[in-house]
Amino acid sequence: DTEYSILDNPQYRIPLLEFSMRMINLQWSVDDQTQSQTLPAEGEIIIGRKLESTVAIPHQTVSRQHAALIPRENDILLRNLSETNPISLSGGRVLASGEEAVLTHGDVFVLGRVNIRFSVTEVTARFSFKVKCTGCGKVVESNMTDCPWCGTSLAFGETFIGM
Repeated sequence: DTEYSILDNPQYRIPLLEFSMRMINLQWSVDDQTQSQTLPAEGEIIIGRKLESTVAIPHQTVSRQHAALIPRENDILLRNLSETNPISLSGGRVLASGEEAVLTHGDVFVLGRVNIRFSVTEVTARFSFKVKCTGCGKVVESNMTDCPWCGTSLAFGETFIGM
């Protein structure tokens, strides 16, 4: 079931590498200016008014550390970090201090008077090994033994991962 490069040679079967990552996108408006930030769904993401926050929203109704997005294996949790300000969610649910809710793609939550639209996507990149020919400098798939342009052996060529 493994996929191989287009220039597949049974003698040198080099598999393509596939890399997948969940990305979180947040979009909000402050003073009629729409802003957004896209982040990898890794570790705890702090949203707040403080400039040191992972996502800084400079609005007086947003607490210094208002919320956290917490990626789990299959979900993204929203936790209220503010002791004084609740978080309103799509559907009317309100999170008090310390409470959590699972977010789904397209949800909107409100920090102070700032509406934030949440979306999550899966980004996939595919890579294969490449070799730079020492003779002509052209880049070829690593499953070849000799450069198809100049015939130079690729044994001593620079190997790297290409897209």
